[in-house]
Amino acid sequence: MLARIINIACLVTLTAVAFAQQDSGKIDEIIIRGNKRVSEPVIRATMRVKVGQLLNIGAIKADCQAIRDMGWFSKVDYTTTNSSNTTGSSWKVVIDIQEYEVVKEVAIVGNSTAMKTEDLLKAVTFRPAPGTKEADLKPFNNAEMKPTGDAIAKLYNEKGLFGRVEGVGPDPFSPTTVIIKIRESIINSITIEGFTNTKQSVFDRLIKSKPGQPYSLLEWNRDITRIANTQWFEKFNPTFPSLSDQGEGLVDLKISLDDARTGLFNAGLVLDPQNSLAGAVSYSDSNFMGSGQSVGFNLTQATKGVGGSVSLDYANPFMDSHDTAFRMSVYDRLIYRFSNGALNGSSSTSDAYQERRRGITSSFTRPVSNSKSYGISTRLETIHTLNAPANAPVVPYVRQDGEVGSVGLSSIINTRDLDFDPSRGTYIRFDLEPGYSVIKPSTTTDLRNPPPGRYTFAKIGFDFRTYFTKNKKMRTKDDSSREVFALRLRAGTETGTVPFFEQYFAGGNDSVRGYNEDRFWGRNMVVGTFEYRKPIQEQFSLVGFIDYGGAWGGYAGIKDFEQASEANFHYGYGLGLRFRTPLGPIRLDYAFNDKGGSRAHFMIGTSF
Repeated sequence: MLARIINIACLVTLTAVAFAQQDSGKIDEIIIRGNKRVSEPVIRATMRVKVGQLLNIGAIKADCQAIRDMGWFSKVDYTTTNSSNTTGSSWKVVIDIQEYEVVKEVAIVGNSTAMKTEDLLKAVTFRPAPGTKEADLKPFNNAEMKPTGDAIAKLYNEKGLFGRVEGVGPDPFSPTTVIIKIRESIINSITIEGFTNTKQSVFDRLIKSKPGQPYSLLEWNRDITRIANTQWFEKFNPTFPSLSDQGEGLVDLKISLDDARTGLFNAGLVLDPQNSLAGAVSYSDSNFMGSGQSVGFNLTQATKGVGGSVSLDYANPFMDSHDTAFRMSVYDRLIYRFSNGALNGSSSTSDAYQERRRGITSSFTRPVSNSKSYGISTRLETIHTLNAPANAPVVPYVRQDGEVGSVGLSSIINTRDLDFDPSRGTYIRFDLEPGYSVIKPSTTTDLRNPPPGRYTFAKIGFDFRTYFTKNKKMRTKDDSSREVFALRLRAGTETGTVPFFEQYFAGGNDSVRGYNEDRFWGRNMVVGTFEYRKPIQEQFSLVGFIDYGGAWGGYAGIKDFEQASEANFHYGYGLGLRFRTPLGPIRLDYAFNDKGGSRAHFMIGTSF
């Protein structure tokens, strides 16, 4: 009982002492000292404690915290003094403040060449402008730490990089300099699993991300797209680490691959790109011996007895350290002009004119950025025109043999997600091709204007393609189930004197469907195409299309193929099917034209 009474007495005493300390008199003076550039009225405006109030230590502590939260001060303390040394009388409160030094310079450490210092400094709001007078400089404010960190992280994110601000504060050895310390995510390792055919040196050229470099989500995705565009692999499963996966800023990248069959040998009957039935033997390998180089051999023999076509092709995408691509083709090729197509029967005009082209082409293309490249190409050909078979009606004014040589210059911008089956992005190409032609004398009916002789010419071409999809996910090779809206616009014009076989041609598979192949020709050409591509199954798609355009301003018409001297456009529209096969994509289109006619079109290969 006695112990209980003692405990109660102690509790009452402690409460009384605390109460006495909390309200032991009035405040008759509040002194703020140590501030230099932050005005005293601004500081007092944050305080709730005022002269004349009862002394409350808790309230003074809260005011000190409010002053710290202003951000201008590295230290805020308080002292209280009994003015008359008598309990219960007036008190003096002193707030001691230590301001940060003024900011004269901002230094950033920890960033790599992937993020330039001058770009990061633009996000620092407290950085003094060049030429700021000493009197106008402001002290560092630690309230700027979070918005500065957020702004810098946003800059990294916009470039597909990962970087975070680990600290912002004055340099202890030079307080007028503020140090911003950044930690970037660095690639620790890159692992490739599952491949057996492709050499490691080829992957070293395809994958631009390297251990020790800052991890860039955009660059890693470009690497994945670059691998997908080779079409050497059936499936691949890359990792895309997020910020939470990066531990101490080190990133381990991995991609699992399944080799696809890159070498193909085929023999049998085919419909060639001109819709003609032919026997064919071909061999191609897009990754020859795992080197990344491609080789090809193709031999076709038309069933109509006008001779065969043969070509040898070679390509190396890594000619030098700048990833210059080299391509070359040697060929003896038969081209059918005005073909109605094996799927549509024949007509009196169909297959009555062919060109045999023998020649060699070569090209070099060098990338100068992730999306831009330049190219130079050469072409040497001899052209021999035929009216065959022997019993076919001779088409007047189309016999014109000769030679042609040219040098082509090209500029290409390519932002497509996948080159062989794009769903978003844009492709733009400009071409300039100066050259010469030789029109040889003919012993039969020929095109009399111009007469035989040597001529010079130049071609200017433009090709624009763009793609849209509602699916916003990052594209991969296995992601085929997406609707795509595709638009293409091609245009070309010629200067100088050109033979018949060097004109622009429009109509058929790759231009205005619903018309015969090369139905329109001339020195000028414009063709626009719109396609809506709807996947039905993994290997099967439905396509709706509209084509609009034509060619004009060239040689006169032949038989029922009248031509225009001025711009004269035609349209075709219809539906098509796309199949994915080991031989490549197969296209089957049925189109109607603005003259009331219709055609079926068949081709191996993508449209655009």
